[in-house]
Amino acid sequence: PGILMVAALLFPLSLGGQERSPEVERLADWIGDWTYTISSEESPGSWSFEWFGNWMVRAEEHTPNGNDVLHMMRFDPQEDMYIWRRYWSSGLVDLGRGWFQGNTWTFLFLEDPGDIWRVTMSFETPSELTFKWEQMLEGGSWEVVSGGKTTRIE
Repeated sequence: PGILMVAALLFPLSLGGQERSPEVERLADWIGDWTYTISSEESPGSWSFEWFGNWMVRAEEHTPNGNDVLHMMRFDPQEDMYIWRRYWSSGLVDLGRGWFQGNTWTFLFLEDPGDIWRVTMSFETPSELTFKWEQMLEGGSWEVVSGGKTTRIE
């Protein structure tokens, strides 16, 4: 345990002098305060993103149904993918892996064995994005479960 703690403390220091890669810089799109509406909910949710160190983005979310969620997003150069961890006030912790192409972020979440979710978020403008959550059905097709719109608070 002591070696892991020392390694965890030293690793960020080894990145300190390096510039952010373009993939890490891409996370800046999220920085700021946002509000969102979901097609299946009456009240809006909100989230606030900020840099966490020089290599990750962290966010706090308040969902329409009363959950609080801590988000951590980063780029993993070894996997060549973005990693999105979510820590829910209900105790759930999940992990998504994703990519950015054009103006769209796509993440896949594996909840239980065989239970795969996809979230697609498209920036319509720097201050507005649309999103949809889909669940993979047997046979590999996707079913839209919910969707909505997110707006940056100026």
